[in-house]
Amino acid sequence: MLVAGVERNSPASKAGIRPGSVINMVGQTAVDSPDDVVEHVRNAAEQKQSAVLLRVEYRGQNRFVAVKLATA
Repeated sequence: MLVAGVERNSPASKAGIRPGSVINMVGQTAVDSPDDVVEHVRNAAEQKQSAVLLRVEYRGQNRFVAVKLATA
């Protein structure tokens, strides 16, 4: 899933996700669409996880980043 924009000072921004990044995994599951990403992040939040691990490609390099989930 191609990232079009990232809110300044958001957990994603703080984890180093930038516009142009491609999120290709959430946890150990491959994702292809924004809906896939939302579903997996929502599931992680419902399971009371404090963060979600994403595999992100940016400028040809893959890396894993942990993005802190908001608490209610």
